[in-house]
Amino acid sequence: LSSSATLGRGGLGAAERLSSSATGALEGATVVAIPPADRCSGWQQAMASAVERGGVRASAFGHSALRVATGEADAAVHLAGGPWDIAAGVTIVEEAGGRFSDLYGGRRLDTRTALFTNGHLHDEVLARATAAASPPELRS
Repeated sequence: LSSSATLGRGGLGAAERLSSSATGALEGATVVAIPPADRCSGWQQAMASAVERGGVRASAFGHSALRVATGEADAAVHLAGGPWDIAAGVTIVEEAGGRFSDLYGGRRLDTRTALFTNGHLHDEVLARATAAASPPELRS
């Protein structure tokens, strides 16, 4: 997976413009959790179990955002990671027509959480994840 994006100019894959999927319903959607439910515990496992669907796994943090930007996945939930794991994905996904937030509903990169979606599923995936468990209290 190789992609790049420039804010306001779109994202490019190896040979074509990136475009997130048009999937509008969670049923039938592909949602990736990082780490996957079978590799975590506690609140992370509860959230991952609530949202994972479609059988696609990402091998690294950045790959899940690229899967959303290329339309291969409809959403990706990051349950751990640093700003360096999330930042590039924000521009790439948004330039492909998708949406980003942390799992607190904001746009911070320092919460160790991220939600990348095609835009259509964002509110539903966020609600499902946070209904399953609450991430640790956010410190300012």
